[in-house]
Amino acid sequence: MQGNGLIKLLLILLIIVTIVQFLYMLPTNRVEKEAKEYAEMVSSKFSADEQYERFKTAESAYLDSMSSEEILSIPLLKDFTYGELKKSQLALGLDLKGGMSAVLQVDVKDLLYTLSGENKDETFNLALDNAAEAQKNSQSDFVALFFSEFNKLNSDKSLSKIFLKNPSLRDEINIETSDGEVIRLLRQKVTETVSNTFERLRKRINKVGVAQPNVTLDAGRDLILVEMPGIRNEKRAREFLQANAKLEFWDAMEIGDPGIATAFAEVDRRLKDEAGLSTANATVIDSVYVPQYDSLGNVVDSTLQVSERIDPLGNLGPLLSKFTVNNGTMWRPVMGTAARNDKDRVMEMLNKHKTLFPANTKFLWGASETTDPETGESFGDYELYMVKTLPGTKNASIEGDVIQSAGQSPDPTTGEIQVTLMMKPEGAKKWAEMTTRASNAGNRIVAIALDDEVVSAPRVQNPITGGNTSISGNFTTQEALDLAQILEVGKLPAKVVMVQSQTVGPSLGQKNINSSMWSMIIGFGLVLLFMIAYYGGAGMVSIIALFANMLFIFGALASFGTVLTLPGFAGVILTIGMAVDANVIIYERVREELRAGKSTLVAITDGFKNSYSAIIDANVTTLLVAFILAYFGLGPIKGFAVVLIIGVISSLFTAVLLTRMMMDWWTSKERNLSFWTGFSKNAFANLSIDWLGKRKIAYVISGALLVAGLVSMFSRGFDLGVDFKGGYSYTVEFNEDVDAQDIRTGLADYFGTSPVVKAVNTENTYQIVTDYLIEDNSEGAADLAIGKLHEGITAITGSNVSLEKFSLPDSENATHVISSSKVGPTIADDIKKSSFYAGIFALILIFLYIFIRFNKWQYSLGAVAALLHDSLIVLSIFSLLWGIVPWTMEIDQAFIAAILTVIGYSINDTVVVFDRIREDLGIYTNKGKDEVINGAINSTFSRTIITSLTTLLMVAILFFFGGESIRGFAFALLIGILVGTYSSIFVATPIVRDLSDDLKSKQSTTSTKKSFTRARSNA
Repeated sequence: MQGNGLIKLLLILLIIVTIVQFLYMLPTNRVEKEAKEYAEMVSSKFSADEQYERFKTAESAYLDSMSSEEILSIPLLKDFTYGELKKSQLALGLDLKGGMSAVLQVDVKDLLYTLSGENKDETFNLALDNAAEAQKNSQSDFVALFFSEFNKLNSDKSLSKIFLKNPSLRDEINIETSDGEVIRLLRQKVTETVSNTFERLRKRINKVGVAQPNVTLDAGRDLILVEMPGIRNEKRAREFLQANAKLEFWDAMEIGDPGIATAFAEVDRRLKDEAGLSTANATVIDSVYVPQYDSLGNVVDSTLQVSERIDPLGNLGPLLSKFTVNNGTMWRPVMGTAARNDKDRVMEMLNKHKTLFPANTKFLWGASETTDPETGESFGDYELYMVKTLPGTKNASIEGDVIQSAGQSPDPTTGEIQVTLMMKPEGAKKWAEMTTRASNAGNRIVAIALDDEVVSAPRVQNPITGGNTSISGNFTTQEALDLAQILEVGKLPAKVVMVQSQTVGPSLGQKNINSSMWSMIIGFGLVLLFMIAYYGGAGMVSIIALFANMLFIFGALASFGTVLTLPGFAGVILTIGMAVDANVIIYERVREELRAGKSTLVAITDGFKNSYSAIIDANVTTLLVAFILAYFGLGPIKGFAVVLIIGVISSLFTAVLLTRMMMDWWTSKERNLSFWTGFSKNAFANLSIDWLGKRKIAYVISGALLVAGLVSMFSRGFDLGVDFKGGYSYTVEFNEDVDAQDIRTGLADYFGTSPVVKAVNTENTYQIVTDYLIEDNSEGAADLAIGKLHEGITAITGSNVSLEKFSLPDSENATHVISSSKVGPTIADDIKKSSFYAGIFALILIFLYIFIRFNKWQYSLGAVAALLHDSLIVLSIFSLLWGIVPWTMEIDQAFIAAILTVIGYSINDTVVVFDRIREDLGIYTNKGKDEVINGAINSTFSRTIITSLTTLLMVAILFFFGGESIRGFAFALLIGILVGTYSSIFVATPIVRDLSDDLKSKQSTTSTKKSFTRARSNA
């Protein structure tokens, strides 16, 4: 074998790299064991309710402290830190480890509005709204959609006039700048902002101390994909992912400042006039502390009194019916309060008459909510503050970029947890000036705001000159620590919206690991037994190659820093079955040569040589499909594609090169190598079946199945998963017996519509899917949705489990959510379109590749027709059987991955048959077309059956033992493999035959010579 030395060198290098990757685990495992011991010691001092959070915090802190510590030293090479070694190891995905994943979309609409200087132009803002609506059903980027909508609405207004309002753009835009140039500049700004947001978010997640987080950027769609293993509290994770962390320090106005209190009354009066309501004053009784104002708004009396007077705020109109003005019972800087549901409307009314209030001011809300520790429900109003802006701008006196470091500690006086801040020198100087100004003006108030919400409004007693300050706001220790770490990293350059999320409990992740490992072990064992029983000594060689293949795959995945998910594990298991394919192609060719009377050495040489074409074609088509899946897929599906790509490449190396090297080494010692056993020696030999004669029967069977499937698709439809229709999906484990119909009916009263409720293959565990508030992208929407679910479930079951315990995926002895996911309508539509495009592009690429390889469009059309047939049959089965079989038949991203895998697998069978037809047409020049095609199918039938059988073994094990979350995926593969085997014989090949009138044997010197030397016994 040529290049034997090079192969040995490559093999040695691969073995060394793989061993090194596995050895890296030893020192990191030691550190992680020490981290757990430390965390157990720390958490044991706290109550049972706090222990889990304390354990995770302590463990993360220990690992974070070790991230830069050297734990492995290799002489003459390098010293490795814990962080470096951990990055080069295979990480487990959330579905195997538990945790949270999210897809964050940069809010480009909000970014463009900010870049315009918050321009109020009606055409501009309507174009932004229309673009946001169009994005739900489009693959185009937001900037392109905005430009299109702006052009539809506007005929003479230029974009340069819109964006010239922003001073920072005036160096790049002038009044003569064309719209096309403005759009180019905006796209550039958006790309830079998305990239900067990604980097800032990645630093924030690393700072928070999540073990082995995975943060990736999909720049083409302005999406940031985040995976955080081990995260237990979904609400906490959402907050530190979406918090913009825009910290601002404002000079605050007070309710007693001139003209402010009466301005609210005047706004209300004007609104009543506009609404045609009576403006007569009402007589009210005051029996509280009442500040009295003169005509200028100055406080002239501040005593506690009971008086009857004409109160201009008494006759409540549109504003004051929703907004309670501070009458002296609230903190000085608070203008008044409003309920959560009213605050947006109050702000709208105030801004409409903003000219009544002092210039260079703006309103900010501050939450005064309290959480009931038993129920987890929130109550309390929002407080309105008025703050001073810098003259001529909307900016605060000091912004968060001056923060040098942040931490958390208890207040020495009150014991309340607070966030401590240390400013940079320039920030300390500004802070000293600001606090001096407030102190000298009568101990005025400064308002500290985070993400446009006031979190603290302290009175300044004395100037603060050291650059130190603190924020208080009823924080827990964990909340204060999170906020401190977020502030230390800095604010995000743009607002992000969580369009998709998934939470998996650690217990469910462990179940997935166990089921996947058992599936791989059992499947591997069955394939091992079959290969030895069928191929004897050659089977042992393939098993050694298969072991090497598994080691190389896991070593390569670790080297690339791949995150192994449940679909990725399925890809490994599938690769085991498919890896045998190349061995089977080679072995069957060797068996043919042996039956023709050749020696073992010659048969091996010719068997390998005559197999290369089919092996290359089969694996290239699978790789094409895998690359498409990697390009269009998100998260776990992309991971599945990566595993498949690595698996195919590794399989080619081990099954072809490594197997050949081992055989050459064995036979070079004049030792015999068997390719069959007693029962398999003549299996599938001397087949003489007229396959083409049965093609019309096959056409009828396929046609009937397709018609039935199409009828079902249009009548019953599909069980669309949350990936495709959007919504919140919760898997709830009940602590008592419940019925799906009772859950469905009971929750309808809380969600407004009946949710989808399906039993999961575990006692008293149900999947609940609802579209409640799915269109709401506000930060509190997810909390409201799970809050409603909690209300409904507690009402149905009569349990008194708290919202906090219900929401935690690892709660014990209580009804709780063990996993959840959210898919917004925009990302759901994106997934649908991406899935469609992935299928179309896969078929087009395969059509082109087959056309290039076989030089006839009939081969391409036959192959693509068979693949389309296979895909439609699988879709038909899923449409016909959903709701009938006891396992999930959802159409989701995993199903699309299965369909594309089926396409890649099915083309393997088809290409092998086509390759033999092409070869035999050049060999058997005196035979008719049908005889040659039937002979090609007969001679490759053994390979078709054996490879299908070995792959079916692996997938069947995955189906029965792989766990409920992977069962639908495995079932799609089972059907696909069976149908793909059928279609390669009864669909693809007959179509080529029926469309190719010129398909006939061709005489050649080389082929004539081959025909005399190859008298195949099974031709």
